[in-house]
Amino acid sequence: MDSGIYTIYLRQAGGKSNYNARIPVFCRVEDGRAWTVIQRRQGGSVNFYNRIWEDYSRGFGNLWREVWLGNDKIHLLTNQGDSQKIIFPGPRGIVDYARMETILSEDLTSFTLCVHMRSNMDSSNDINLVSYAVPEHDNELLLNVEGGFLLFLQSEIHMADPPVWDGEWHTICTTWSNSDGAWQLYADGVLTASGSGFRMGGRVRTGGTWILGQDQDVVGGEFEAHQSFIGELSGVNLWDRVLSPAETGVDCSYHGNVIDWDTTNITVFGQASRAEYQCGK
Repeated sequence: MDSGIYTIYLRQAGGKSNYNARIPVFCRVEDGRAWTVIQRRQGGSVNFYNRIWEDYSRGFGNLWREVWLGNDKIHLLTNQGDSQKIIFPGPRGIVDYARMETILSEDLTSFTLCVHMRSNMDSSNDINLVSYAVPEHDNELLLNVEGGFLLFLQSEIHMADPPVWDGEWHTICTTWSNSDGAWQLYADGVLTASGSGFRMGGRVRTGGTWILGQDQDVVGGEFEAHQSFIGELSGVNLWDRVLSPAETGVDCSYHGNVIDWDTTNITVFGQASRAEYQCGK
């Protein structure tokens, strides 16, 4: 990600399903961190004084040079409310699921996938949290549970069975890199399992569909009831790199640079529903 102009999608009326406000902003990237520029003054080419109120409300200037983003846009940026969670009420079946309306722009050769989850299911069951399927393979990327967490990248690796099925909120993160096949599983920021040699040289391909709460046997469907999830999911974020241990904890301020939970449209099906989510509550 480089410094430049990006479009931020926001909920203009507080709705949870449609990000219907689009705001172009200048994003400054430096030393691996990024921030949104709301004002830049340099050279004096733009008059910041003695303007009418509408100018300060709408914003003025040039995003690449001197700019005031505008009171209306700043208000919208800072008043998005809480994040959302998806509730899968049960009983187990094939009609309750959610689809993340996003695509990969390029193949992934490394990643970190994090999920906030709450459930009191038995981890010996076959449970699916995040399923990514492409036409070439239905388990292109799958975070599954069956006697512990499994990571599927076409083939699978059994990771660990941390005690996270107690009806409380927990953060699960898994990482992988194709250079040496190294993988890790974190539960609430604590490394619980790791290894190497898994799918060395592999990649996660573009052109697929993201499903929450079910396992895709074909792209977008052919679910099986005994593989469904009951509970709540939030904070599903994906990065194109391996995060440091400090970044894999319960902090809800992190946003994936491939999938950002707070800016991704999500469609729910069946009895699955949305609700506001306050971190860990």
